[in-house]
Amino acid sequence: PRRRQRGPHAKDFPPEHFDTVEAITGVAGFWRTMRPNDYGIEAVKEMLSEGHDVFLVSAPDPNCTDLCAYEKVQWVVDQLGVEWKQRLILTRDKTLIRGDILFDDKPTVVDGLMEPIWRHVFFTQPYNKRFDDRPRIDKWQDWRRALDEASVEKGG
Repeated sequence: PRRRQRGPHAKDFPPEHFDTVEAITGVAGFWRTMRPNDYGIEAVKEMLSEGHDVFLVSAPDPNCTDLCAYEKVQWVVDQLGVEWKQRLILTRDKTLIRGDILFDDKPTVVDGLMEPIWRHVFFTQPYNKRFDDRPRIDKWQDWRRALDEASVEKGG
């Protein structure tokens, strides 16, 4: 039998809450109704309007992959419009994606099948504050600064 994986969100909660968290994330509507980060919608639209080739890269929850993937697509349509569906990439391994910069909260996003060619910029969350080896933003209004810093560090 296949062993159930702990979802990527489980690390954000004490072990005694894992089962509850995983039960909630498997409920229809959970992913689709998530509130966007403050200024996140405006930030990606600004990036695109300023000439950056923007893609949204997201990893479906391994314990409810079909539901999560479907709802993430619907979330993008609801929040950004149907034209952004073509800019959504769903993958469990973000190292397979080619690009210059990846804004992501997950510390292990750099671990995968490939050596990432993109520069990881943290979006600060409580569980990633202890990592100081990568650039970061605490709020989406800082995306330009982080992009400049990451480009300089990468040699761009």
